[in-house]
Order: sequence, then C-alpha cells, then structure tokens
Amino acid sequence: MIRYVALVMALVVASSGDVAAQSTSDTGSQELQRINVRGSDRDAAPSPDIRLTDALTFGGRFDVKYELEGNYNLDEGTDEQEMVLLPELTFSLSYEPFDDFELFANLALAREYALDEPESENRPLRLQLEEFYVQFDDVLELAGGDVSIQAGRQRFDDPREWLFDERLDGVRAFYERDDFTLELAATRQNNRDLRNSSSRRPIDSYLIYGYQEFEDEEFELLGNDYEIKELLVGGYAMTRRDPNTNGEDLTFLGVQLYGEVERLQHWLELSYVSGRGSGQQNRVRGYAFDVGGTYVSELPWGLAFTLGYAFGSGDADPQNGTDNNFRQTGMQDNQAYLADGVVPFRFYGTLLEPELSNLKIRTAGLSINPHDGISVHLLYHDYQQHKALDRLRDTNLDQDPNGENRDIGKEIDLVLGLELSRVAVEVETGYFMPGAAFDDSANDNAFFVEIDFQLRF
Repeated sequence: MIRYVALVMALVVASSGDVAAQSTSDTGSQELQRINVRGSDRDAAPSPDIRLTDALTFGGRFDVKYELEGNYNLDEGTDEQEMVLLPELTFSLSYEPFDDFELFANLALAREYALDEPESENRPLRLQLEEFYVQFDDVLELAGGDVSIQAGRQRFDDPREWLFDERLDGVRAFYERDDFTLELAATRQNNRDLRNSSSRRPIDSYLIYGYQEFEDEEFELLGNDYEIKELLVGGYAMTRRDPNTNGEDLTFLGVQLYGEVERLQHWLELSYVSGRGSGQQNRVRGYAFDVGGTYVSELPWGLAFTLGYAFGSGDADPQNGTDNNFRQTGMQDNQAYLADGVVPFRFYGTLLEPELSNLKIRTAGLSINPHDGISVHLLYHDYQQHKALDRLRDTNLDQDPNGENRDIGKEIDLVLGLELSRVAVEVETGYFMPGAAFDDSANDNAFFVEIDFQLRF
C-alpha cells in the first residue's frame, strides 16, 4: 500500500511540470469527473439531441429492466424467488436562449411490476422530477479561472460512484482553471416522486471537492519512460446530516485517484469518517480504502486482467462509546466501467452489492472486448468481515450473519454489454455462495439475473 502511494506521488510530481491548458467541455476527460454528464452511463439524463427550436432541444430514453432474485434468504428449506419488471420512460429538455445559460429538466415515468405477486400488490406509478436546474457558465473571472453556478435539482456523480450518485436539490459553484476544478455545494435530498409523498425528512449535505487532471504526459521513473494517458487526483470534505437516523451527523474526508499509465488502468480511494452515530451518543471513527488495477493486454479481444482489494473498518462492539465501523455516504452506487467495457456495473458484486462497511473484499476478474460495442466481464469476489458482527450494512441479502465467524462468502459475476448507436443491452448475473458466517440453516446459494434494454431517441 505504501509503495503504491509513493508511486502515485511520483507520477503526479513527474507530470505536473508542463500541463497543457485545455478548454472545459462536456466531452473528453471532462466526462471523467464533471457532474451532470449526459448519456455517458445508464443513469445519466438522456442527451437532448433533437432540436425543436433554435434554443430548445429534446431527448428521451425508453428503458425496460427485468430482475430475477433467487434464495436471498439463503434458506435451503424455502425456495424463495422474486421477479420484477421495470419499464421507464425518461425525457430531457434543454433551453439555451443565449451563451453561458441553460435551463435543464429531466422527468421519468416508471412503474415496477412484481411478476410473481397479484397485480394489487404492484407498486404505484411514479412520476419523478429527476433534474431541474439553471446553469450560468463563466459568471466571474477569478485568478485566471472561471466561476460557474448551478442551482436546482441536479445530479452529483463521481467516476466510480463511490462517493455519490444522487439527484439532490441545491446550489453549487465550480471554479475551473486549466485542468483544475474546485466545487462548493450545499444540498438537500428530497423526495423526487411527484405523485407519491414520502415520510422521510430531507437530508442536508455540504461539500467541497477539488481535483486536478493530467493527460498525455510523459515521465521517467527508474530509468524508464512512461506515458500518463489520463490521471485525476482529487480530494473532498463532506458533511452529511440525516434526521431520519436519529440525528446522524457525519463528516467524510477523502482522496480519490484514477488514471491510466501505459496499459494499466488503476484506482485508489482513501476515506475517513467521523461524527455522531445514529440513535446513540457514540462517536463514529472509521476508515476505508479501495485500491486496484486493470491491465489491458495486447492479446486478442483486448483480454484484460483485474485485481482489487477494498477494506472498510469494523467494530465488534459499536455500543461501547466509539463506533469504528466505516460507512459510505448513503448516496453511493459503487458502479463503474471496467477495462474499456461498454456498460458500467456494480464492482463489489452484482448480487450482494454491499456497502463498504466492516468488510474486506478481494476481487479478481477477466474482461474481453470481442467487437466494437461488445464487452464481457467475469469477476470473482471474496468477502470477509473485519470484525465478526451479526449484521451487514446495506446488502441485498435477507439473512444476517451469526456474528461468530468473519467468512461472509464468495460471489461469481458475469456481465455482458452491448452498445449500438441508440441501443444498449446489459446482462448481469451473480451467484453467491455463503460462508461460515451464516448458520447451517442459511447456507443455500443465491443467484441473480438482470437484463436491461435501453432505446435512446
């Protein structure tokens, strides 16, 4: 770990000498980090490519998702299975009457159908206001850079969605100078469903986030020349106040690093959380890291090899005055692209999909791209608790561990992606094999299948 950080620092120092200034836009390296990128992933708002007037453009997407969940209770005596169909229609409108101003809206109409339940038990129709904001670009020139402002409901998203992927109401300001960006934001997380009310109270967050990008830089290390194709170094501080958890008040400090050197795509997440826990006067003190890389070989089909290790600190007795269980922000998706794949997926496991809390996750994977617009990923995950505890934070399982053994289990995932001009298809499958942390009555394997079809227009 120390050697990895030292190498990263060497790369940053070596590449920071002559960084070429680039104009900021919604393409290229800007897509790696800039919030509100459209059309770059399944969760982004549709790109408004259809021109209605000189100032008004329109875009849309039709999405159908099928999910099959089997034996999430891990009970070999009960054959549990759930099937869900989720059609969704999403529209985007962009109004740009003059330069450096945009009014943007994104609405989604969706309903979830439980195929194995009576229709009376199906979920209600949802009309969701996903995004609605105004954006003012270059409102102020400051110290050689430009300040932009966004206000309203907007998407917050980081490259691996490790920190957040959420639509939030708020105001934020961007300061951009060459390849450096600093963001300040004050947000509130509200109900997005216009047809159905929610009993949850708003969650407030305050964020400062800065990052530096490097691109096409060369450096020398130990007598060898290397090329940095892309490198992003960022840091953040975020305070999150959640009244729904009896006044949980947490502050997150972290460093993020993503890049590609020669044929190695690598990532590093470092984070520390502190504050007051929920429902108690306990202090919270936890830390986490996620480090890994993907080597894209010169073999046929771009065969790529991935290794990763993620760690979130734990505490076997969180009620003793200090809770050392790390927890993520609650807005994360833990979803990203891997090895030049065409679709993003949940990199901690498509079935378990855990929050990185009191957990060690070892990952190994193989990826191929047999044709343009086609990618296949095969991944293996091994899960262990840091401290034996009788619960897991935010996973898809319906069963809790016994708190006596740290071996949570293993999972094998297969992810296939197809991307054409306006059509995308993704198939995610997961097979989870519980470990000794679950009792003998809860040792049945679980499985998961998701098929997602998207048509953009």
